[in-house]
Amino acid sequence: MKREKMIDTSDKTTGSRAGGKMIKLTSLMLAAVLTALTVFAGCNVGPDAGNDPKNTGTDVTAVPADPTEEPAEEIDMKKFPLFIDPEQAVYDFGEKGKGKHWNNPPVYRPYWLGNIIYQETVLCIDDGKEISGLLQYAPVKILSVRNDTYTTEYVEGTDYTVSGNKIILSAGTNCPYLTTENLKGKKIPKPYRAVNSLTAVANIDTDYYMWTDNIFFTEGSLIHGHQICVSYVYDIKDADTSVFADYGSAAPKFLAKLKAGEDVVISITGDSVTAGCSASSYFTRQPLMPQFPTLLSYALKEAYDVKASVKNYAVGGTTSNEAVSTKVADKLIKGKSDLVLIHFGINDSGALSAAQLKANVKKVVDATLESLPECEFLYIKCFPPNPELYYDSKFKSYWKAVDELCAEYDCFYSIDLYTPGMKMLETKKYLDITGNGINHPNDFIVRFYAMNLINLFVDYRTES
Repeated sequence: MKREKMIDTSDKTTGSRAGGKMIKLTSLMLAAVLTALTVFAGCNVGPDAGNDPKNTGTDVTAVPADPTEEPAEEIDMKKFPLFIDPEQAVYDFGEKGKGKHWNNPPVYRPYWLGNIIYQETVLCIDDGKEISGLLQYAPVKILSVRNDTYTTEYVEGTDYTVSGNKIILSAGTNCPYLTTENLKGKKIPKPYRAVNSLTAVANIDTDYYMWTDNIFFTEGSLIHGHQICVSYVYDIKDADTSVFADYGSAAPKFLAKLKAGEDVVISITGDSVTAGCSASSYFTRQPLMPQFPTLLSYALKEAYDVKASVKNYAVGGTTSNEAVSTKVADKLIKGKSDLVLIHFGINDSGALSAAQLKANVKKVVDATLESLPECEFLYIKCFPPNPELYYDSKFKSYWKAVDELCAEYDCFYSIDLYTPGMKMLETKKYLDITGNGINHPNDFIVRFYAMNLINLFVDYRTES
């Protein structure tokens, strides 16, 4: 019987072909753009409410319950094994990135299993009235607000204030931000330089290209250098954990090997996101955050004391077509893969139908299984690229095709980052969480990728 599948809920600047403006252009223009891109690889009233437990001297009188009100739903705290008493919560993320320094559980443990989010990124905008940005949740307690390298800490009350889930920068703040004019490519300060095409990008850190009248493309500090990183405690009642897959809902053979203490091999095929863009380590810049497969290997080592080797065959700018034409299955076989992570769709959305993507992935799976019959496959439904440039309907058609593959194979699974990503973007803007403005995740979303994968294979509820 077919086992039940899990819930369903690009390359350096020089190498990216995943740009999205073409998605909403004509097919001829699309082809031209794709060709150009290839060169860039409170108080609760309870039973003791009449007492004064904190000895404040205040006479607290119990308020009778309104019989017409429904009782508050109890929270199952077993769902939040990483919960910390807010009064006891302290910043425990680390200071600087030095290689394996980020092999630190708070960096990669799924935040939705607790009540602390580390380094959620926000790009505050000066709209002429205030300089502000939004967090996913209203903080119960701010632990730290820092720059994108985590090396400079800003002061509450001096540099910023918080109102609900809005962080508001003070006049004269030291925090970086952009203006609404900047978003349109106007009054951009030095040393940033506008170029008229992607092929004209000469300096990754300073050059930018206006993709549309109000969307710019850059892998440089014009984006990441103006994002701030907020670490905070949030109220778990505000979190919707239903959008995340459960532990043990994919790749049972792979999980069994981990539990048995066996070393494993994780292989990867896909586009620039899976190749590592835009993790800061990919461009050798601070804070040198590792790519998400590396963070996954750290977590598996911590949980099972095994070696989880990562073999990354992803190539920026490619589609699932290239996975077939370059015979990536041969590499997966040679690498003796136990688990293959597949991440296509962003580049494919420029030209390929859902049927074509499905056929390509199926060819890779079939070819690999001929020599590695015990291998398992985990398709990552991508975190959404810029919603202003890409069609949501296109991705939904892809995910339907992926679900069909899940139904056809006992060894094929998927994990959905698209749904929680779209949920996040209901509150946050894309510039808060991107590395290039178009389709690459920044360090926060790189960690989000890792957290989702880790949540499949590490059961934090069993930890003491």
